[in-house]
Amino acid sequence: MRAEDLPLAGVVVLDFSQFLAGPVAALRLADLGARVIKIERPVTGEIGRTLAFAGRWADEDTISFHAMNRNKGAVVADLKDPADLERVKSLVARADVVIHNFRPGVMERIGLDYESVRTLNPGIVYAAASGYGTEGPWSTRPGQDLLAQSISGLTWATRPDRPTTVGLSLADHLLSCHLAQGVTALLVRKVRTGQGGLIESSLLEAMLDLQANRLTTHLNTPARSPDLTGPDPTGPDQSPTAPEGSRHTTTARPANAHTAVGSSVGEGLDSFSATGDWLLPARLYPTANGHLAIAPTPLATLTRALHDDEPAATGRGVGEGPRTGEVRESWLSGGPPRGEAGEVEAWVAQRLLRADTGQWVDVLGAAGIDCAPLLTLDELLASAEFAAVEMTQTVVRPPVEKGGRPLRLTTTRSPIRIDGEVLRNDRAAPRLGAQGNLREGAGPLLAEPSGAVASGAGLDLEDERGG
Repeated sequence: MRAEDLPLAGVVVLDFSQFLAGPVAALRLADLGARVIKIERPVTGEIGRTLAFAGRWADEDTISFHAMNRNKGAVVADLKDPADLERVKSLVARADVVIHNFRPGVMERIGLDYESVRTLNPGIVYAAASGYGTEGPWSTRPGQDLLAQSISGLTWATRPDRPTTVGLSLADHLLSCHLAQGVTALLVRKVRTGQGGLIESSLLEAMLDLQANRLTTHLNTPARSPDLTGPDPTGPDQSPTAPEGSRHTTTARPANAHTAVGSSVGEGLDSFSATGDWLLPARLYPTANGHLAIAPTPLATLTRALHDDEPAATGRGVGEGPRTGEVRESWLSGGPPRGEAGEVEAWVAQRLLRADTGQWVDVLGAAGIDCAPLLTLDELLASAEFAAVEMTQTVVRPPVEKGGRPLRLTTTRSPIRIDGEVLRNDRAAPRLGAQGNLREGAGPLLAEPSGAVASGAGLDLEDERGG
């Protein structure tokens, strides 16, 4: 297809994002014809240029950077330099779309948040990705794929007795789809009304949306919804119960102490950080009372934290866990492990068994290491993180006969927020032929659906709603 015939030809996108979700969202727009220009810091550029999957590079950039940033242009600008910032703002004033995936508050501090950008360019379409939304206890944490999988309950979806992860950056890629969808939807609105807008989503919302069927089934078991009929799909001995203990606590499950299952970066100690340090790949580890997910972390940072900072003993204390071998000086200094990858990971796994998940979350978090507990669905639903993203809604199916009892189901909402608002609609799935039979003259495009979020051609709900 000719470039001028692509659907987004002529649309200019400024890509401030880095690493995966944001850059891939911009890539999806580029493939549809948009002109995408990366805005990067001088010298090093965005982190994706230097964080190598499996240590693979090509022409001074990582292979993964090439995969996620093809079909784009690039300029450098120091956003902390007032003169450079003004130059960037001049680009923003002429662009159609801005995309970023900085933590909440970063763009506000430099004056490139949505409200500031909208002052420069009232018709801008502004896409903001985050790890866990803009509110709640995790809102300021950097997003990481494995951690989003872990707190979303996904790690228990395949095997209830042993956590597993998807060995790809699933949350990032799904989030990129939601961002691109939201941007294109707002571009359509801009054509209709001249109004731009703000699209927001997060890794956590992407993971919850992926599990819509699982969550809806779980939320509507007879134990949770007495009005429903039928057998409890969780089984007679597995009905949901409230979690005990702190929000970091996970139920202890059998696992090999030496096993670190799942990885979203690399296959071992063959990846590097931007500073050239060896990285331990993202892994799930058993602890004294559950499991812990640790994001890709420089070897020296993790081994020093585990070696030097022992958690205070509560419950099963650190002295009651299995003994660990001696840590090697080369690990503490971040030097190459020289064939010691298996020994390093075994030491880490054994060390983590010496304290509870919540204790390690506190210790590693204080050392600047991104980690998260592995939550079950019930622990997720009871967590402050889940409450903050407001991911559920109630849909209603009217009764067949007037005066009857309507069906009410709790389910997930759209993972996209538009102009700061979550998208909800109380319309349940329709009954077969709810708007009639076309052979009998049904006119489903004649009326607006009751309770619809957006305007446009709708469906006549008179028959289904009984009046």
